[in-house]
Amino acid sequence: MRQNCHERLFAAKPHKHVYFMDRTRAPGHGFYMPANMIKRRLGNAVADELGKQIREGRYSTRLPGEPSLARELGVSRGVLREALALLAREGLVARKKGCHTRVKAGRASRVRKEVVLLSDHRGQRHDRPVFGNALDLLEQELRRRDIVTHQVLCSGDAERTSRRIRKLTMEFSHPAWVLFRCSREMQLLFEETNLPGVVLGSCHAGVGLPSIDTDQAAIARHAAGKFISLGHRRVGVFHPHEVRAGDERALLAFREEVRRGGGEVAGIAGEAGTAQARRAVARALPSLTAVYSLREYAAIWLHSLLPRMGVRVPEDCALLSRTHLPVFALLTPALAGYRVLDERIIRKAAAFIERIISGQEKPRRPAFLIPEFVPGDSLGPPSRDASRK
Repeated sequence: MRQNCHERLFAAKPHKHVYFMDRTRAPGHGFYMPANMIKRRLGNAVADELGKQIREGRYSTRLPGEPSLARELGVSRGVLREALALLAREGLVARKKGCHTRVKAGRASRVRKEVVLLSDHRGQRHDRPVFGNALDLLEQELRRRDIVTHQVLCSGDAERTSRRIRKLTMEFSHPAWVLFRCSREMQLLFEETNLPGVVLGSCHAGVGLPSIDTDQAAIARHAAGKFISLGHRRVGVFHPHEVRAGDERALLAFREEVRRGGGEVAGIAGEAGTAQARRAVARALPSLTAVYSLREYAAIWLHSLLPRMGVRVPEDCALLSRTHLPVFALLTPALAGYRVLDERIIRKAAAFIERIISGQEKPRRPAFLIPEFVPGDSLGPPSRDASRK
């Protein structure tokens, strides 16, 4: 029985790698690729082609038998079965042993929506409690809207990121990317290559991609107004050395609002938990009555550090976090903050992303969502001794 090239390729089980000649270079130059990777890529390509034909209406009720369909596509039945399994997982077809593969009702002329959730792995250790859970919630909401999702972590190095993106564009047949906590180099790469991307968060300076984020400037202005209304006039802002997209706008809005209320702002830069940050806090505290933390993990660290330094919260120093975590309610006193990624915001973000990838909306300006303020006992007016500093 005659075998096609793909069937002969994968029938040879002892050969786990296949050698490819590079005809653009001198003889002898080439590269090895695992056979299972080739088969997986062929399966993805066949699934994309079959899905396109189904959506175009060529197959409205059922697909031809495997032998004839494999001959038509020029692949082995093994590759075809892998492609059919991918389509079945996406809900495009239904398979039953001994029967033709059936096209699910209402899927024939439907546009496939697929999203890759791409995030930078830097900072995952600190950000996982709040932002990792947000990615999972967003993925669930997108899948509920019949959008296929893939979560991918990518390096912050520009050259490695570029190679990784090119590889992913070959692996997935997606119409859109969602960039989450990505570096400026990665955002610029998407803007320069004109890949369809949406930033979940703030864009870095000089990047014009569509984005959706909680209004960091509104949070900063509200936090400054809280301190001013309670009588605080000397406020510190604790932030890490490496600022993220949106931090500059938040810091500027906070300083302007405090100065408008007749107060002064002092910056405290450091990485939470380090000796350098402890020294910076110790130098700044004698002249401050309140501290605003840009990071939730830094707010928890300050909450435990200040009492060990003999500073009472909130009598001697009020404390407010830009981001709220559920664990804040278990602390004594309870930390105040802003719930920036709850289910309401996730639903709005999913609806915004769905409109973007379907071509219904192409905003030129970022879409901002207003977060919810969560009060806590860490906020209070300055004591008499603190006000005399």
